Amino acid sequence: MRRVLLLSVGIFFACIALAWAAHTLSIGDQDIPLIEGAVAVDERAQLPLKARCASYKIDLPLRVAVEFYSSFFNTNAFLVIGGIGSDGSFDASVKKESTHFTLRIFKEGGVTRLRFIW
Repeated sequence: MRRVLLLSVGIFFACIALAWAAHTLSIGDQDIPLIEGAVAVDERAQLPLKARCASYKIDLPLRVAVEFYSSFFNTNAFLVIGGIGSDGSFDASVKKESTHFTLRIFKEGGVTRLRFIW
């Protein structure tokens, strides 16, 4: 019974993630959903030449974005090192198979920001 309940909760969160995902970001061999309303922001000038970065701003509370990605990574068996900070931000290294990237979710100027670096 407990397994069925846990599986049902996992499927529920996966469905929410897919419903909220307007499009995806391909990093290595993984497609990472972008939360609905994510608008790309150019930050290339701030990175070393070899790093790749995709940054977005969203008009949603920080907590909603953190819950969305935490649920997606948990449901899809990603290894996450790091997590939620005392200020509610999310800063972690994320890995699945041969794909490895860093995700930072934080507030800046009243806007929630997503920053993927790989």
